[in-house]
Amino acid sequence: MTNQQQVEEEYNTMLPQFTIGEYEAEQDYFNEYDQEMTEAVTEADYYDNSEQQQQQQQQKEEAYVDDSLLKLIVDVQSYLSEAPTDSPLFALQYKMYTYLKQRAFEMGMDVSTI
Repeated sequence: MTNQQQVEEEYNTMLPQFTIGEYEAEQDYFNEYDQEMTEAVTEADYYDNSEQQQQQQQQKEEAYVDDSLLKLIVDVQSYLSEAPTDSPLFALQYKMYTYLKQRAFEMGMDVSTI
């Protein structure tokens, strides 16, 4: 026997010998595992995308609410510029001012000069 044949023979005796049925069963197991993992990743991606869409929708709704509030504030300010000095909306004017100042601060603007 040559050295190459001896190495091959030793290698074959060290490894377990599988029957064709065992080999097919192992292949089926790994294929099934791969399929389950693919389905799990697909499901996780689906939920991640739906969460992102919900967050984007919520941000749009918040922006809409902020736009409506801003319009209300501008309208009240316009009215107050023409209103008599005893208008009950003057108390509301200060609340709107503090709200706008707080929002500007949250957005990172320098509110010390406002």
